[in-house]
Amino acid sequence: MKKIIIIIVVVLTIFGSIDPYCNYIIDKGFTEKNAGRCLSGALIKQRMFKYRSAISVYKKVIKKFPQFEELDRVYYYMAHCYEKEDDATKAIAIYTEFIQKFPNSKLLEIGKKKLSNLKANSETDDI
Repeated sequence: MKKIIIIIVVVLTIFGSIDPYCNYIIDKGFTEKNAGRCLSGALIKQRMFKYRSAISVYKKVIKKFPQFEELDRVYYYMAHCYEKEDDATKAIAIYTEFIQKFPNSKLLEIGKKKLSNLKANSETDDI
């Protein structure tokens, strides 16, 4: 029983310290004009289910780094976050923009499938 409690405390401590570390990574990325670092921090937030926070970073990356070579990933992951937040309208809009802007992306086929599924589910919900 003590081992379980210790494990829980360690996990909670680690997760509690991850968010400030993410913020540090993101802030440092914007300060150093390093979009990759910002993307990494946003992805960590996303994996911690902090979708709104990740979306905020993705929007800022798009605005501050319009020439970022991995901008396709930023759009794709932002759409994914909206999808996880159950905001199908915004997810559809961002997936559509992603597909239009990045026809050569490695994530294109997955994005098209997700867009198709979202649209199909939205039509089903309207019935």
